Amino acid sequence: MVDYEDRLPQKLAESFKADPARWLLKARSPLVRYRTYTDLLGYPPDHPKPAALLPRLDEDPDLRAVLDSQTPDGFWHTNDLYFNRSGRVNLYGPKYAASVWQLPILADLGFTTDDGAPARAFELFAGRLTADGFCDLTGKGYPLLRANAIACYAFLRMGWGPSDLGAPLAWLAAQQRADGGWADVHEIREPDAPSTVATTSHVTTALGYADRVDDVIAFKVERETANNYLSNNLLSDYAGRFQPTRKPWRRLSWPQYDYDILTVTEALWVAGAPDEYERKAAELLIELQTPKGFWRQRVRFVVPSVVSMVEPGHSSRWITMRAAKVIIAIIRRTESKK
Repeated sequence: MVDYEDRLPQKLAESFKADPARWLLKARSPLVRYRTYTDLLGYPPDHPKPAALLPRLDEDPDLRAVLDSQTPDGFWHTNDLYFNRSGRVNLYGPKYAASVWQLPILADLGFTTDDGAPARAFELFAGRLTADGFCDLTGKGYPLLRANAIACYAFLRMGWGPSDLGAPLAWLAAQQRADGGWADVHEIREPDAPSTVATTSHVTTALGYADRVDDVIAFKVERETANNYLSNNLLSDYAGRFQPTRKPWRRLSWPQYDYDILTVTEALWVAGAPDEYERKAAELLIELQTPKGFWRQRVRFVVPSVVSMVEPGHSSRWITMRAAKVIIAIIRRTESKK
């Protein structure tokens, strides 16, 4: 039973179709309810309501799936097919099951630098840095732009600082194109290839989180043109060398991290984009909310993941949590400027 007072303040709730906090507090997962209390409703962790859930947080099936599948060496997925000839494990493949794809899940679940799982993963990441600055995730020297951005922003969210990730962040910033964005991973070596919203969202988010942690450490990047690119192209269907997807901005998904309006909205918020840019993206995101307060999974996964996959059309607690957090943050920042 959700208590009547366990709801967003009225001014915040009015921005949604329905209060997402009240829907999330009905979740079976103690972790989801705990994060709703602390992240959305603003309860201190020692308040009796979230504190009562602390002994049961590890009951969440997604959390258990990620922790139980990590090896003692710190990586995920040990299939021999994903070791290269030098014996170095591939941290990128297979997609959604290998190490890179678990990092943002750990951040979503609330892990920090004090926890063993991300700490072991960070050691692997740091040990793969190349002379150029990027992390050699495959062990074959490929400069995987978007995957490096995903790893950096996940580590930053969990508490590592820009000084810990200076080299890969600087490398990401140096890949910016003249149009303000960043190109598809397969077109990084093609100077004339246009940027994509997916890659630009992830790089902008990583660099934005770095600025929030320490704005003294500057990376050479044109932030205004990056924000302009995202705002002007957030409904784009261009996805690099791949065939365009119909209305890609609607394709909300978890744990996949690709192009959708949630990814763009978070990128614009983290980067401190102009209010009108944030509002435009947030309005599109709210448009996808259901009258009951949640957001639906929109993508069918064709490859397995460590965590269970939500079927398209079904409610997603982690999409709802992420969407609610970024919309609330945008509203509060806008209100603070008045």
